[in-house]
Amino acid sequence: MIAPVALGAIGDANMELNKVDEAVKFYLKAAEQSSNSFTTPIYLKKSAFAYEQNANYTEALAIYERLKNEYSKSTEAREIDKYIARVKTLGNID
Repeated sequence: MIAPVALGAIGDANMELNKVDEAVKFYLKAAEQSSNSFTTPIYLKKSAFAYEQNANYTEALAIYERLKNEYSKSTEAREIDKYIARVKTLGNID
């Protein structure tokens, strides 16, 4: 089993190579592999941002809302409402 941090690093490498779909896959694996209140919110936020880079605003919104609902006390959720508002605006989502 690959550690979540290693999976996240692979996701980061894929983002650097502009392989956004691959990055999302690894970020979500990292978030799900060891669900906790420290690393999971980090990788959820990174996956949502990657979805935004591909203009997949519906998926980004779903991840941001999950982050807000499930990890509301995390550092990543502190300003999550602005990210939610941004993807709703960019994706023309009500």
